[in-house]
Amino acid sequence: MMPQSIKQPIRELRLRESKLRESKQGKAARGTFLLFVLAILLVISAQPLLKQKKFKEAQKWILRSVKIIDFRVKNNDSLYTDYSYATSYTNLATIATELNQYEEAKKYFDLAFKYSKKSETAEKLRDYYQQKIIFNKKYNKLSEAI
Repeated sequence: MMPQSIKQPIRELRLRESKLRESKQGKAARGTFLLFVLAILLVISAQPLLKQKKFKEAQKWILRSVKIIDFRVKNNDSLYTDYSYATSYTNLATIATELNQYEEAKKYFDLAFKYSKKSETAEKLRDYYQQKIIFNKKYNKLSEAI
């Protein structure tokens, strides 16, 4: 069974692929589509590393994903970028929390919240709040965890 977290991106991929076949944009459109897929695959590849607590290695993959998303935004390809940013920044905040990088974690949590709200998906907000509670507990900010 496919994990819930990738069902929505997969549906979006299929929709985008069918639109590309019908469009006259050609190679450029297919190129941005491939970047979209690559960004998702990089984040998915980092998930087992997070579970194995290989945080530095996971961080490398997720930062690569963010660079691809940045490139897509600069080239006016906004398909699913808020969702992708929310996923990446929540993961980066989690990693920074685990590595005891308080300021870095705060920075990534701010970005994660911004993009989780913009994505307008309950899943991304849930992920953000789950990780933020762990962060607040770790740093004894229990009043903020509520």
